[in-house]
Amino acid sequence: MKATAQEVVDKPGWINDVVRYVWLGLFLLMVLAIFLIYSRIGWSKEITRLMVVIVATFSYPIYTLGFKLIPSLIGNILYIMLVSWVLSTLWKEFPAIVYMLSPIIAWVQIASAYVGARMIVKYFR
Repeated sequence: MKATAQEVVDKPGWINDVVRYVWLGLFLLMVLAIFLIYSRIGWSKEITRLMVVIVATFSYPIYTLGFKLIPSLIGNILYIMLVSWVLSTLWKEFPAIVYMLSPIIAWVQIASAYVGARMIVKYFR
């Protein structure tokens, strides 16, 4: 059964209910990644890059102009690009950490699909 964009927008309860817990878990994974890298090699450019991801995560309401639809979708795309780049720089030396942090990209893709469905309903109906 295919869900229409309207159905996705009308039943977002699960997204709104879990978003804070998902981001709390993802944030804890980012902090754990920093700890694991620091305990292995000390302060490094890898940690600095992960700190940039954390700052970008907490800055989301700012660069999406208060969760507006089009800026949110653009922000999600840029955030996915940033996280993908950071994870690609970690791959050679810390592949387990890359696997540990890859759910960030999956979650933002889910959020982007939701934002896209809201845009379809708002702008194309």
